[in-house]
Amino acid sequence: MEELLKYFPDITDRQKEQFEMLGTLYPEWNEKINVISRKDIDNLYLHHIVHSLAISKFFTPEAGSQLIDLGTGGGFPGIPLAIMWPDCKFHLIDRIGKKIRVASSVAESIGLTNVTFQHGDIGECKLKADFIVSRAVMQLDELVKLVRKNVAPKGRSRLHNGLICLKGGDLGAEIGRVKADVLEVPLSDYFEEEYFSTKVSCYFVYDPETKEAAIVDPGMIATREREALDNFAKDYKVTQIINTHLHLDHIFGDRYAKDKYGVEIKAGREDEFLVETFEDQIKRFHLPVEAEGFDIDVYLKDGDIIKLGREELHVISVPGHSPGSIALYCPESKFVITGDALFKGSIGRTDLERGNHAQLVDSIRRKLLSLPDDTLVLPGHGPTTTIGEEKASNPYL
Repeated sequence: MEELLKYFPDITDRQKEQFEMLGTLYPEWNEKINVISRKDIDNLYLHHIVHSLAISKFFTPEAGSQLIDLGTGGGFPGIPLAIMWPDCKFHLIDRIGKKIRVASSVAESIGLTNVTFQHGDIGECKLKADFIVSRAVMQLDELVKLVRKNVAPKGRSRLHNGLICLKGGDLGAEIGRVKADVLEVPLSDYFEEEYFSTKVSCYFVYDPETKEAAIVDPGMIATREREALDNFAKDYKVTQIINTHLHLDHIFGDRYAKDKYGVEIKAGREDEFLVETFEDQIKRFHLPVEAEGFDIDVYLKDGDIIKLGREELHVISVPGHSPGSIALYCPESKFVITGDALFKGSIGRTDLERGNHAQLVDSIRRKLLSLPDDTLVLPGHGPTTTIGEEKASNPYL
């Protein structure tokens, strides 16, 4: 309960009472039915209740909004959110009957009156909702297909109607398969515990002898992410900032790093329109961040060579994910930073503004797959791979 009050100190006495009751009810039910992993029940508040309430840190729906919790299990995130938003209506769905019975019983025990329950799947649900929420492990592109018919066409909140998921891990490839606008917000923006930590799209490239270094794609938002970069960089001489492309998640920290280290920002000219709309995008998505816009100081083009002490980064133009996307190839150290062009087993999404699928596939085939097979691929999201592995098995190529 302490973890909850740490982040939500202004809840009412009634809400506090209801949240306290969850701390008794779920362990009791867990003795009968494995609703939560028995190894994890001691982390009920942090891993399940606070985790569910991360959605309420991101936005607050208007009173009267309808929400559907798909794959609710024992009631997460639906029940914590129903406590937090008593003026909204919730419909909780799960295929497993015993888990729905647990969720229904818990809701009744704490006096929730704004929830209904369905044993079944979303295909049987005719309800139209402002928002679908979920902690389901199903792939995001599959979730979008399932819930599209249940999203009400007209919204009442500032945030557009749609799907809000709580998902862990590296989501770059998964998001790339979604044919809809996707906004990824790390929970580490709201919570400081290691459990909520997430990877940031940022590489620190340096010459170990001269200590000259470049920051590539500084996507840091949270103060501790910036502090982590500064702590690592303190023994090096940062000489430049390089962006593989200029989508929001790769540039949140550009202005901070430019001001901190007094260096130039380098990127492809064709992505400049994304910088011009940077602050507008933050406002449009109602992102809980403060970030200033910036200018590109040096335009990079195909064939440019960037010096880092004795090391060289060769600029490779790979348009498609965005028109100005570049990759950075280091022949000496045998790696290539691909931004969001190429991932392990996948490629970047192309449904964002000025994206082009055919152009992206052509760029990768001609410019990246021609590199030596043992070249290490460092993507903007997700695990590393090699050129040889992607040449042999990437289904999109």
